[in-house]
Amino acid sequence: YKPRIEALIESQTGREARIEGDLGWSFFPSLGIEADGFVLENPPGFSDPVMLRVGSMAFSAELLPLLRGEIRVHKITLTDAAILLEVRADGSDNWNDLTAAKDETDRIAEETFARDTEEEQTFALLVETIAIKNASVNYRDAQQNQDINFTLHALETSNIGFDSTFPLLLDASITSEQLGNYQISLTSDVTLNADASQIALPNLALSVRLQDYADQTLSLATAVELDQQQQVIELRDLTLTGPAGLRLTGAMQLADYAADLRIAGSLTLHQLDPTRLAKAFGIDLALNTQAKVLQSLSGSMTLATAGQVINIAPLQLTLDDMTIDGSASLPMTDTMPIGFDLSISQLNLDNFMPPESSGSTASTASTEPTAADERAMNESLRGLNLDGKLKIGSITVAGLGMQNFNTSIKAGGGKIRLQPSAQLYGGNYSGNIGLDATGNRLSWSANEKLSGINIGPLLQDLVDIDRLTGSANLNMNLTGQGIASAQIFPSLNGSADFVFANGAVRGINLAQALRDAKAALGKGSPGPREDNKTDFTELRGTAQIRNGVVTNRDLLALSPYLRIAGDGTIDLPQGTVDYGVSIKVVNTDVGQGGAEFKDLEGYTIPIRVRGPFDSLSYSLDADALLKERANQEIEKQKAKVQEKIDEKKEELQDKVQDKLKEGLLRGLRF
Repeated sequence: YKPRIEALIESQTGREARIEGDLGWSFFPSLGIEADGFVLENPPGFSDPVMLRVGSMAFSAELLPLLRGEIRVHKITLTDAAILLEVRADGSDNWNDLTAAKDETDRIAEETFARDTEEEQTFALLVETIAIKNASVNYRDAQQNQDINFTLHALETSNIGFDSTFPLLLDASITSEQLGNYQISLTSDVTLNADASQIALPNLALSVRLQDYADQTLSLATAVELDQQQQVIELRDLTLTGPAGLRLTGAMQLADYAADLRIAGSLTLHQLDPTRLAKAFGIDLALNTQAKVLQSLSGSMTLATAGQVINIAPLQLTLDDMTIDGSASLPMTDTMPIGFDLSISQLNLDNFMPPESSGSTASTASTEPTAADERAMNESLRGLNLDGKLKIGSITVAGLGMQNFNTSIKAGGGKIRLQPSAQLYGGNYSGNIGLDATGNRLSWSANEKLSGINIGPLLQDLVDIDRLTGSANLNMNLTGQGIASAQIFPSLNGSADFVFANGAVRGINLAQALRDAKAALGKGSPGPREDNKTDFTELRGTAQIRNGVVTNRDLLALSPYLRIAGDGTIDLPQGTVDYGVSIKVVNTDVGQGGAEFKDLEGYTIPIRVRGPFDSLSYSLDADALLKERANQEIEKQKAKVQEKIDEKKEELQDKVQDKLKEGLLRGLRF
């Protein structure tokens, strides 16, 4: 019979089939067949010549009950079966050509049952034993670069029948470089109704061991009810547990699962320690240990599908001392973005940053992001597909404190757009920020506006620089590249304009510079040194930024008795300043201390500011000042000489006029 069976299979499948081992069969009292070493080959061109290999298989059913319309199966066993499903690089696979044989079998079955009445189709079923051991399915996809192996180590059940309850045990594993490695076990009782249209698993217990994550185990317990006529799956009393106190409870319903899947349900996450949970899976969050963050997480959510989207509303979470409320939408297709509208009570992002390195400058520099960090971040950004809104009551980032923070976030194809606004440091902020991760290096643009900002505390918190105070209006339009300062500063380009009111510039004392100028002119002594700061009533200007070098040509500062003009550069990559300041004393009768510099009124005094950011120095250009004085003295002498010339001219003109009058009178006598 082996050659005839092999020929029949080959005619139905178009594949070569072999029974390499023994073939046995029985007819009475049980109708059965046993076979060892069954092989079904692949079409040519696939990685393995064999598609299906079975070590041994057996089936037997009692003959007399079968004649009465009852199926009493003694056993169904399958051992050491291996199936290879493969997709080649050109998209062709090794199973589609088998559907023709299946379609023909289905046609014959439909015609056979169509000849029977409904009563004649009713039959009883009892299977004493089903045992499958060491069966595997290997899926290889050259197009998606996937290789997934599912191994069914054991599947056992017994006394299967309609309107009855029977046990089910499953032990399996999944191995894949792409998906990971998992050990799976499942136990449950199973209940079938008379036509198997309703299936219940009242005590399903599923356990998954994550071999790639410190062998941690996730366990699911639930009651499952399946109604095939209504196309509904119910999961009641669902409980998911895991390491570090992970516990998720709720209920779910899946409807129309054979067509357009609809999901509805609610889940509750019971309080857990996120840091402990991460450590249980071998993940070091590298957080600032001084900050008490990621120690407590709990929440709840309600889920419902609408079309191809799973809506989560409401979503409520509590993380440490933060509350997160809102909604989210999770698409079931890759073409749609993840949506969200979330409100967070408060957030200090600095607490979530890795701890700062202590010690030398070298150790600090080692914390700068590397090229590998940038590549990893770009890959992550390219994978984002978002369209949402975020509101935060108060937020701290990079030392900056903001209130009523709002932003929209759109991301797709490696491009991200944020449009934030907030209140900070007594004023308002709005921005338009773009990130582009499509290239090898992250590029970005920022159109930022600050109005009414208390600039001193902002600069102190942002860059730890205490150089400027006052109320500020600032507009910036910048572009740059990279994520490390060594990359950002040399690539920085754009423009800015600023107006500061009622503040001071620290690091330079122009009053002291004026005293130095008086001493240089021989009109006093420099006097004792005072705090290095200069007050102003207004400071304004514009700047152009090219490759990190900030150039300003129109600085203008006003104080009660001074007019200050500036011209120079700030080199951000080098961290240096080279700036010229021209000071002119005016209206010394106005303003505190102005009368002290009355002797300098009318002089233009040049000051040079140079040096690194953390050690600025300023110096008086004495030669230029003396030259200015000499020029002014020359102008004064010229004015005096001109005045005498003008006086002599007037005197001479008077004499000439007198002579002319005298001559004219004489002429009239004749």
